[in-house]
Amino acid sequence: MASSAFAQASATGTGTASAAVIQPLTIADTTDLAFGRVTTSAASGTVTVSATGTRGFSGGVTLAGGTATNGLFTANGEPNQAVTVTLVSGALTLHGTTSATNTLTGTVASTVATTGGASTTLGAAGTGTGATFGNLLIPISGALTIPANAASDSYTGTYQVTVAYN
Repeated sequence: MASSAFAQASATGTGTASAAVIQPLTIADTTDLAFGRVTTSAASGTVTVSATGTRGFSGGVTLAGGTATNGLFTANGEPNQAVTVTLVSGALTLHGTTSATNTLTGTVASTVATTGGASTTLGAAGTGTGATFGNLLIPISGALTIPANAASDSYTGTYQVTVAYN
């Protein structure tokens, strides 16, 4: 008995598309990194501020009061989402406000951000700015080299941290 087979000339399949809209990322400099006041001598030295705000010194510098604080950034975004936090550069350069030729150099670091980028997760909802944001605290520590007989001046500089969704 002969059977007949019919070939279809076309076929249709159905696919599904999806999208998720999440909170945009923001980052704010919550607390500036401050080394406080130091005095210099005929020998260079270093002043440090830990990620928890503890100040230390070595070599030819002496602590002379003022307020020392660790730097702190707060990142906000979609709760419980993975992010990469990057300290753009570990180098720090401060310039004198009365003379641009007065410079101090040092480094900044973080337990959360690295210069290569570190992966972590934003906090749960309600822990950040606004009830629907997750947040992440990014503490910054620093070490500043004070050259021998450094010029008396107020020194300032900047450093950057970026946050990106994974």
